[in-house]
Amino acid sequence: GENARAWWAVPLALAAGVGVGALNGLGIVLFDIPPVVMTLAMNGIMEGLVLGLTGGFTCSACNSYAPPAVVWLFTGMPLPGIANGLLVWALIAAGVGIVLSMTLLGRRIYALGNNALATYLSGIDTRAVTVIVYALSGLFAAVAGFGLAAFGQQATLGMGDPFLFDSIAAVVIGGASILGGKGNYWGS
Repeated sequence: GENARAWWAVPLALAAGVGVGALNGLGIVLFDIPPVVMTLAMNGIMEGLVLGLTGGFTCSACNSYAPPAVVWLFTGMPLPGIANGLLVWALIAAGVGIVLSMTLLGRRIYALGNNALATYLSGIDTRAVTVIVYALSGLFAAVAGFGLAAFGQQATLGMGDPFLFDSIAAVVIGGASILGGKGNYWGS
């Protein structure tokens, strides 16, 4: 709950998100574990680690509060009627949209989702692309966690669970194929 600790805790948590995402991707590419199974397993592992590290104190009354700087980053309103959270999302959306539509990495991500074997046979390191995608997913999950902690003023175990199926539905309704290779960020 102190701004003095946020300067190192925020980057550390973002790095942890990248690391967990990369571990998820490595489990998929090295051990050929189905992505859904690996993701659910990693969720269970991370929830167990949080319970162990916090001694089971995951109720809303037990946690410390989010630093005011983190809360302001998502809930502050420097522009009338526009919350910072919307600006954070707009920056991320623009970045993701540009990466997916205008970069080599974006083309490789779409190619991998469309046909992994053809992508591999064309000389693209599909394993590296998979790990990068999962690492980025971990980063964005960490940012979303900060947003949820900011809006709720504190973090709790499973605070993102109510949004799981809504996020999947938004992607599918936005035109992305759950089998991969079709859709874009803007549709979601």
